[in-house]
Amino acid sequence: SRDIPLAAVEVSTGDYEKNGMQYNEGPAYFAVDNDPNSLWHTDWYGESRENHWFQFELTEGYTVDGLRYWPRQAGNTNGTITEYEIQVSNDGETWTKVAEGTWENNREWKIAQFEPQVVKYVRLVSTDSFCDNASIVCASASEIRIAGVKGGALPHAHSFGEWTVTTPATCTEPGIETRTCECGESETREIPALGHTPAEAVRENEKAATCTEAGSYDSVVYCSVCKT
Repeated sequence: SRDIPLAAVEVSTGDYEKNGMQYNEGPAYFAVDNDPNSLWHTDWYGESRENHWFQFELTEGYTVDGLRYWPRQAGNTNGTITEYEIQVSNDGETWTKVAEGTWENNREWKIAQFEPQVVKYVRLVSTDSFCDNASIVCASASEIRIAGVKGGALPHAHSFGEWTVTTPATCTEPGIETRTCECGESETREIPALGHTPAEAVRENEKAATCTEAGSYDSVVYCSVCKT
């Protein structure tokens, strides 16, 4: 088998049935326990497929090129995925679709293949599935595996430190602050200009009054920081 060892992955899911433990239905780990009588199952009374995904997070470097899906083996076939997408990501936030297709509604192993690549996350997304109640949407799996070969460095996930001011902002010019990852890569962002801080008005061009003419002066307000 080309299955990636379960010791090299962590699994999670966007949705699972919270009250199914007594029936061996529910959490993601039921789909990686080598037990055909337990299964991952989404909410029994689901109304949306938005979170009907099953995710592998690789903890070691593997080149991944496929996924195997085994529908539920006990009881009915509710939740059997009949249309799917395979999505991959390096940060768990931005996802790329690498495969899509349809599977028959039966109990046989299903396979999805895609171009080999080294990634951190792989998701099986259910875009359609069988349910004997047309008003409910759900997804289930007896077992799910991803396939590939050992090799390839996992994409580096940056761990940036605190932001540090490298160019202070002035009243009229923006500044810059920087933070650096332990790998040495840095990123910057702009600090908005501070704007002027008015001081008290001062008199300039003052002209004293005479016997026949009134005095005058200009009232000027400068910035208390930059003095302009």
